[in-house]
Amino acid sequence: MLRDRKLSCDQLRRAVKAAWEALPTSFLEKQIDLMQARCQAVIDAQGGVNPY
Repeated sequence: MLRDRKLSCDQLRRAVKAAWEALPTSFLEKQIDLMQARCQAVIDAQGGVNPY
C-alpha cells in the first residue's frame, strides 16, 4: 500500500494523478453542486467553524 513506503517526488506525482483520474465523474459533479452551500456556510460563519 502507498502509505507503507516512501515515494520519490515523481512516484508521488504519478500516484496522485492516478488517484485523481480514478475519481468518478459523479463524485466530482456532486462536489461542484455542493460548492455554493459550502461557500455560503463560510460566509455565514464569517470564516469561522462551519459544518464542512
